[in-house]
Amino acid sequence: MLFKLSTLVALLPAALACFEGHNLETRRLHARQVGGPVTPRTPTVYDWTYEDQNWAALKSTYGVCSTGTHQSPIALRSSTGYATTHKPNFSANMYSKVTGQFYNSGHGVYFTLNHPSGVYTGLPSMQFDTETVYLGGWHTHTPAEHTVNGNKPRAEIHFVFYNAAGSPRSVVGFHIAAGTTTPSPFFNQYPTPWPAHDSQDKQVQLTVDLAPLRAVVDGFRRYWTYDGSLTTPGCAEGLRWFFNGNTFRVSNAQLAEIERVGEYSSRNVNAIKQHAVNV
Repeated sequence: MLFKLSTLVALLPAALACFEGHNLETRRLHARQVGGPVTPRTPTVYDWTYEDQNWAALKSTYGVCSTGTHQSPIALRSSTGYATTHKPNFSANMYSKVTGQFYNSGHGVYFTLNHPSGVYTGLPSMQFDTETVYLGGWHTHTPAEHTVNGNKPRAEIHFVFYNAAGSPRSVVGFHIAAGTTTPSPFFNQYPTPWPAHDSQDKQVQLTVDLAPLRAVVDGFRRYWTYDGSLTTPGCAEGLRWFFNGNTFRVSNAQLAEIERVGEYSSRNVNAIKQHAVNV
């Protein structure tokens, strides 16, 4: 039996309404699955690449990437021993629940903690020497940037800390490797699939518990420390690096997800100059 055109036209609005209602519910379900509201984000526009790391040739403000004497990453070795200086200490609030934005930067995933504009002192904190610094967030690199005994694992995570004025001051780094069938409790809080390259214009608000970091950090019993820099242009120096001797263990599926959403984002190892490793 053939439908009359008039009948089809009459049914079309209802069908479209049903389809749109289904899409709306799907979006709501997705928001519930990922843990919080999805909001627009302005993607970062990069004027540099990892394929050509002669960044100093791009603009004068990147000059220190080439001329600096404390550039990161570097090659670390267990034969030098672990540090006993500048020992970091996580405050109790470093193991608390925090809320932030989860997104893909174009190079990999980032989690940036929410805080009032220009106010960093309410964030989880870490002390070393006479300084207090505040956790701004974390991100991953694929593959790892630092090497240990010549080994360069498939991923690395950086926890970036800021001073009270909002300038990057310290980084706590870990190599990431698969080595357990049990998922990492820390990463398991971030619902999959993680934000991919084609979703750089969106971010998801999540509340996560930092408590699982306690076992990974292990009281900083084994770590290297040195005077370093940011590992991306403009390669600003003046950062205190702490690279933990423990590997951040994740499941095979979690490491695959980190690699799936991350482009090649590893800066070449720099020669050790005035880094004062473990001094």
